[in-house]
Amino acid sequence: MQAKFYLANIEATRKLGQRIGEIIPAQTVIALCGQLGSGKTSLVQAIAKGLQVEELVVSPTFVVINEYHSGRIPLYHLDLYRYFDRSLKGPDFTLFVAQLEEILQTKSVVVIEWAEMLFDRFDRDMGSLCPNGYLRLDLAVDPNNDQARSAILTALGKKDQGVSLLFSDLCQLTELFLSN
Repeated sequence: MQAKFYLANIEATRKLGQRIGEIIPAQTVIALCGQLGSGKTSLVQAIAKGLQVEELVVSPTFVVINEYHSGRIPLYHLDLYRYFDRSLKGPDFTLFVAQLEEILQTKSVVVIEWAEMLFDRFDRDMGSLCPNGYLRLDLAVDPNNDQARSAILTALGKKDQGVSLLFSDLCQLTELFLSN
């Protein structure tokens, strides 16, 4: 299942993220993909707002994982940009995979920025890590308008009821994202 959205500006991106946070069920994984400046961190901050997270949400660029437990569902925010930039291998990578597998088993929301780096370097299908399936959201800057973004939302892996319902709910809200 796949849907395409046009996000006219940062406010539309924040509306999308907040709506995701308001309706997302526990044990949902969102894999965010896109170039620098495409709005991944802004989207995560808005998801956190929708989850009613009280803490300041910042990118975990140098620490890899930030945890937020004050919202209605715990939020794990991963940023893999610097992690894979360092080309860690061997025991460090094995430890990271074990930690990721543990996080993915919790009753939380897990949002992974730069997930494409994980897809490129992980020798197993992401679906094997996410038994309930996951959502992939690709963000791209509009080449004709640097304030706008295109977004492609894809439901992948096993389509459990939570992922399928979230996908359907978001697709029904297209008019929200098309507004200025």
